[in-house]
Amino acid sequence: MSLNLCQTVMENIRITTLGTSHGDPTVERFNQSTLVEFPAVSFVVDAGTPVLAQLRRTGTDLTRIRHLFITHMHEDHFGGLPDILKYQSKRMPKDYRLDIWLPEPEAEGAIRAFYDLSHRSFSDGIVFRGIQAGPLLQEEGIAVTAIPTDHFSNEKKAFPSFALVMEYAGRR
Repeated sequence: MSLNLCQTVMENIRITTLGTSHGDPTVERFNQSTLVEFPAVSFVVDAGTPVLAQLRRTGTDLTRIRHLFITHMHEDHFGGLPDILKYQSKRMPKDYRLDIWLPEPEAEGAIRAFYDLSHRSFSDGIVFRGIQAGPLLQEEGIAVTAIPTDHFSNEKKAFPSFALVMEYAGRR
């Protein structure tokens, strides 16, 4: 079985596409998810299914992932989140922390309610944060900025959606 991953390696940064589907997974493509690895930490952008399986298959050190960004609330971008949460509570070190960035504040309650249905304890290491336009994060020499998009315009609705710009060591 091929993982159908694409990696781009720049000086000190590796970007791995874990899924690139257009909404519905295909035989060759999983839902949207990207791993961005910097020297000290890693980030995941979007958590389409099967993000956890893809991370495990690639041998990714999950303890290096400190931030998971959901760019918009379509299920092909957040559907793998329950697997990440379950793995966090069952398998990750007790002091591990993961910041999950959401574009809509209501999403946290829905995620917590869905997770409660699985009868699991929610890890204290999960911290939910909101994405708003502008600078979001400065950590380990990495700057992340959110830029609004009009992804929902074809549905004639105005829900938040974002592109992310990551800057590190003079690269964008």
